Amino acid sequence: MSKSRPKKPVRPTPEAPAEPTEQTRSAGSRTAASQETRWAAVKQRMGQMRRTTWVLVAMGVVASLAGGWVFADWYICLPEGIQHTYVGRASCVSCHPIESEMFQGSHHDMAMDVANSDTVLADFNDALLEHDGRQTRFFMKDSEYWVRTEGPDGNDAEFQVTHVFGVEPLQQYIVEMNRPDGLADNCLSKAQVLRASWDTTKGEWFYLRPPDVDERIEPGDPLHWTGITQCWNTSCADCHSTQLVKGYDVDLLDYRTTFSEIDVSCEACHGPASTHVELAEGSGMFWDRRYGKGIVGFPKSEPRREIETCARCHSRRFVLDEQALPGEPFCNANACELPSAGVYYPDGQILDEDYEFGSFTQSKMYHNRIRCSDCHDPHAARTRYSGNAVCTSCHQHSPTKYDVPAHHHHQPDTPGAQCVNCHMPESYYMEVDGRRDHSIRIPRPDLSVDLHTPNACTQCHLADSQLPEERRAELGRYQDWLVAARAGEADAGQELARIDRWSADAMERWYGPKERPATFAPLLNRAWSGDPEVEAELAALAANLETPVIIRATALQSLAAYDTEPVLADLLPRLEDDEPMIVATAIVILQNELRSRVQRLGQPGVFDQITEIVEPVLPLLTHSSHWVRNEATRLVAILGPDRGRWLSGEQQAAFDSALRGFEATMALHGDRAGSHLGLGLLYEDLARFDDASAAYRTGIRVEPDVVGPRSNLANLLERQADAAQGQMSQLGQLIQSRGGQISDEQRRQIESLSSSERRLRTEIAQLRAEELPLLQLDASRAPDLPALQYRLGMLLYLNGRVPEAALALDRAYQLEPSNIDYLLGLTLIRKEQQDWEQVRVLVEELVRREPSSREFQLLRDEANRFLTPVNQPQ
Repeated sequence: MSKSRPKKPVRPTPEAPAEPTEQTRSAGSRTAASQETRWAAVKQRMGQMRRTTWVLVAMGVVASLAGGWVFADWYICLPEGIQHTYVGRASCVSCHPIESEMFQGSHHDMAMDVANSDTVLADFNDALLEHDGRQTRFFMKDSEYWVRTEGPDGNDAEFQVTHVFGVEPLQQYIVEMNRPDGLADNCLSKAQVLRASWDTTKGEWFYLRPPDVDERIEPGDPLHWTGITQCWNTSCADCHSTQLVKGYDVDLLDYRTTFSEIDVSCEACHGPASTHVELAEGSGMFWDRRYGKGIVGFPKSEPRREIETCARCHSRRFVLDEQALPGEPFCNANACELPSAGVYYPDGQILDEDYEFGSFTQSKMYHNRIRCSDCHDPHAARTRYSGNAVCTSCHQHSPTKYDVPAHHHHQPDTPGAQCVNCHMPESYYMEVDGRRDHSIRIPRPDLSVDLHTPNACTQCHLADSQLPEERRAELGRYQDWLVAARAGEADAGQELARIDRWSADAMERWYGPKERPATFAPLLNRAWSGDPEVEAELAALAANLETPVIIRATALQSLAAYDTEPVLADLLPRLEDDEPMIVATAIVILQNELRSRVQRLGQPGVFDQITEIVEPVLPLLTHSSHWVRNEATRLVAILGPDRGRWLSGEQQAAFDSALRGFEATMALHGDRAGSHLGLGLLYEDLARFDDASAAYRTGIRVEPDVVGPRSNLANLLERQADAAQGQMSQLGQLIQSRGGQISDEQRRQIESLSSSERRLRTEIAQLRAEELPLLQLDASRAPDLPALQYRLGMLLYLNGRVPEAALALDRAYQLEPSNIDYLLGLTLIRKEQQDWEQVRVLVEELVRREPSSREFQLLRDEANRFLTPVNQPQ
């Protein structure tokens, strides 16, 4: 049976579609409807997707634009070189209301103000103050505050009080002298601060004496209220007002001192705020990429910036650049006065009016990154807490570790239980102003026993003194006891020694006989007392990086009294120190050694010895610190006109620039004779003798009653007179060699030289005679300052008063036996007196110290010849 194929279905062609049945029509209709629904849904979804895409695209565009705008806002910054200007506290208040409210009424706010009924605290209702046989009367005139007192000419006169100074614990009063018409309100001419002051605690007038000056101060004395010491423009203003410009005119001998704000306002610490205000008021989201907030801030991560900003006023320093801004390193624009005898105690405690910075930088707090604002609120200018809480807010290692009798061994809530009374003892300045030592140290009565330094235990327990009550009242405060003991008042010294020993014994009973921490105090005490064998130890202390920087610098400074050549290898590395204070002080010490070598130039090997000092100093002419640059300038100037033998062209240009900076610093202090004295000395080194003479004469004109410029001018003129005499001698020898024949030209030369010499000798004698009483007054007020006694002795000798000169030089040597200049001066004066026994004793010490000195050897030979008995005939 054959297999048949299945038939293929017949597909309808388009031309001949199959005829739909009723059933297929109904099914097709449903299919079409379903497809339309699906298509509608697809279209809807596609529409939604398109809308979403457009939204996303739009959002992306917006985000891109926003991101671009944000990036641009961050990236676009203010141009370089913007001059920031002072805008005043009013510009700060709207954004910083809390800080502004805290500031109002603070000591910074009340640092200085115009005298009116809101600011004057004292009694001006015809009140009287009697002192030193004088009367000062305070009264009102047409709602103004007036005083009748002794004026600069010695006669009583009436002066208007224009400003008040300070608020607590005393208020002082300012008199503007001869204010011309037309000055702006923020400009003062020469202004003087009255010594008559108001005790705001007792509510009474008192006379503010200078320290250690008990006698009447006469008009013309720099310490008189009309003298330079009481001049507001130069002695007070820069720490009591904001953006102060001294504005001294050396030709007019007058001031045009300006300030942006009369008190210590926001910008005194934060710097000029114009850029900050511009940024804050702008529409940007960010601070400026280049300038940040446009103002000085004090992040906790940079404690030194804050401390050194405070130090601009809370330190004893010499300002090098009044245009320096807050936040800059302190030593860039200031030379900090270092501890020395009569200024600090040898253990680093404050003695004179030293403020806070010098002691605080010695403390463990400073070295553990504690800032001023950790204890003090910078806006309210007061401690953040009261009582012991100011310490225990940090010292909480154990609640019962410190603020308990087991630690301090005193009853709670008594003075002996207060942290600050033990660790920050108080001294008084300006009669009534108590200030605490900020070295924050452990009391060391054991050091007091050996070194006569103060300690907190003895200070409190003076109440247990066995001296009569009348004597205790006469001695007064603890610091007055210390002064009396140093002056040789035996009862005060013996009683202090007794209480010191008692206190040291108590400390040992309480805390055990453990070894006390090592201290630099004995070494500095030896150095300041003239121990001749401490050079190496001082050099080692200066190199010890574990020692506070200011003490390392002090060790260097103390080397000034010694021959530094043996420790030169230890000094030169200090020029590479990270601390400008160390570098600048090292340069000062090297100046003396360099001068000694320059005087020997020409001897074998001396050129290389000079190079050894000069070469590492030359790069310091461009140091970031103005202090370092100034001292480097002084050192390089010692090379004189021949400095090109050591300096390249580039280094000479650096020296010229540094010299201009030094001159600018001296011009800033043009109202002080010492600045012109410093300029004169520098110009002498540079062989610019006319400039030196002019500088000394300006110094005399600026401060007629100050010692120094006259002596230096006299010495300079004496060299000129000697040169004229030498020229005449040469001419005389020439004339003699020609048989005594003299030409008209030679006669005129001799007459001119002779006239010049006579004129110079006359002026020299006059200058030295004028200088003597001024120096005698200074030396009488500081009898324990060896440098003054030495200068007095030399000046007495030059004035022909040899016995008095010998006494003064002997005093200087006894005060500082390590100083070879004092020893040499005393030796030469004894030679002048023909006291050969003393000469031999003294010159043996000179030779022992400098055995290679030919000068000393010859002097010893001369003394021996005079003391060798003449052989008698048999």
